[in-house]
Amino acid sequence: MIELPITNDYLAWARGVQDMIDAHPDLYNLFSSASAMPRDLLLADLEAMTPHDWLASVSPWGHHTVAERIAAWCGVPSEWVLVTSGASNGLVVVARALVGQGDRVVVEAPAYQPFLRVLEDCGAQIVRVPRLAAYDFALDLAALNEALKSGARLILLSNLHNPSAASLSSDDLAVVLALAERAGALVVVDEVYQHFVACDSAAVQADHAIAISSLSKTYGMGGLRCGWIIAAPPLIEWLRPAHTLYENTTSAAAQTVSARVWSHIGDYRALAVERAAANRALVQDFAAPLLADGLLVGAVPAQGCVYFPQLAGIDDTDAFSRRTVRDQHVVVVPGEFFEVPGHIRIGYGGDSARLAAGLERLAAAIRAG
Repeated sequence: MIELPITNDYLAWARGVQDMIDAHPDLYNLFSSASAMPRDLLLADLEAMTPHDWLASVSPWGHHTVAERIAAWCGVPSEWVLVTSGASNGLVVVARALVGQGDRVVVEAPAYQPFLRVLEDCGAQIVRVPRLAAYDFALDLAALNEALKSGARLILLSNLHNPSAASLSSDDLAVVLALAERAGALVVVDEVYQHFVACDSAAVQADHAIAISSLSKTYGMGGLRCGWIIAAPPLIEWLRPAHTLYENTTSAAAQTVSARVWSHIGDYRALAVERAAANRALVQDFAAPLLADGLLVGAVPAQGCVYFPQLAGIDDTDAFSRRTVRDQHVVVVPGEFFEVPGHIRIGYGGDSARLAAGLERLAAAIRAG
């Protein structure tokens, strides 16, 4: 019998699930929140690389070409970019540089659990501000304003939001930045899904904003561990000591491949956006009858590659996800990992045929209750 890992730590659970999927290829993977690896493009890039490419020196700060191409793609000068080993390590660098024991940090709710774990490890006093499920997970700006009246070291958000894929509008981002400036707080935005929508960055909107991203989610190349931090130079200099300490394991090989990828990143983005659009249509076809019958709550968002609906009448989605694995061989993420029991996160960045079959099985599980 196939059983999901038993743990309340999301990253431990996700690693256990990936091991389970690797051991049971008949499972339908709707848990992954990333685009599928662009194998054909990546293989072509690897085949085109020469021994000279592989032997090129790489700075401990990251491959200079990678930093330059990230900067050009995101519309900032190269001195605004620090290369990191993925977005997760980027957050560690930011938190270790900026957050001390007892500092107030405002974090969206629901949130990607590692946000909270990293901040807890720094001794932060975490204050939550809701994303409103009834309003497509829009950020509650009034609650943010109230939370900031007691001050804060920084505000941590994701855009696109994980787990809902809600997009923070430019107007709402402007309000967040204005409220933060008034409170003397920094704004950190995780943008790992933002390139599904646009390639500019929140960091260019204000000198007190920091953006974190990577090639993992939109681009499907988590194995390269190519991430970045974008911020104005004074903040970059503030982050450098922590970067030196926590980014001392840069892989020259991964950075060299990343440099090749970045030489035509537009091709990779076009593939990811095209696949997500095609798969989103499948998710909409899956959701429509369930929404009409009152079994699902929440429309499929128009961007990203995840969907976070509420299951009507099913409060224990941890138990539901376990039954779904056993009975339907479909893996989804229970909302308990995002502090929202009753919801599930469905990832749809992978193979379309496997997705369609998995969604059919998931619909059967939902109707069975």
